Amino acid sequence: MSDPVIAPMSMVKPTYSAKYNPSNWYWYVQDVPSQYGGGSQIYSSALASYIPEDDQTYQDWLAAGNKHTLITTHEELHAVLDRQYPLGTPKGRTLDLLNQGLSITSQSNSGLNGTYAIDSQSSQAIDVIATGITNKSMTLPGGGATFVYPDMYGNVHSWSAAQFIDFAQTVLNYVYAVQMNAATDGGYNIPAQPIDIDSATV
Repeated sequence: MSDPVIAPMSMVKPTYSAKYNPSNWYWYVQDVPSQYGGGSQIYSSALASYIPEDDQTYQDWLAAGNKHTLITTHEELHAVLDRQYPLGTPKGRTLDLLNQGLSITSQSNSGLNGTYAIDSQSSQAIDVIATGITNKSMTLPGGGATFVYPDMYGNVHSWSAAQFIDFAQTVLNYVYAVQMNAATDGGYNIPAQPIDIDSATV
């Protein structure tokens, strides 16, 4: 009686369940700066931060057959994310605040309350209007004692010259704080919203 023939086991290549998605990916960073804890750590672009290796979401991701990307330095990782997914870095998330608008209140005129666009183009428009108001040889936009300016949802609000100057100063202070926070890696305080324009610091 001949020996039974044992069929060879098929070698199944491991498959990864997720395609590379820079907005929700993990990197193993070999050289992390001391201010982030040093050593080698796992970085999550979804959280824009380093995470512990026993993070449950990360462990579930690995268990699903995924594999993190190995990268040498913190700087190299941020260069990749700056190109592929800026919101994956603390700096990118901070600067994105400028795209989310600025919520303001006015104790003296609640009709001004709202959320206003402060992206680059909008900030420039606000600055142009405020500069024109402070030029004594120019009238207010529209030529009246007040003028209208919209919030980011298209609702128009009626402004006096003094109120708009306070608003422009508030925008200037907030934009500066956001940019400084991003430049100093969180080392500059960003005011909480909503901000009362009546207390704007000139």
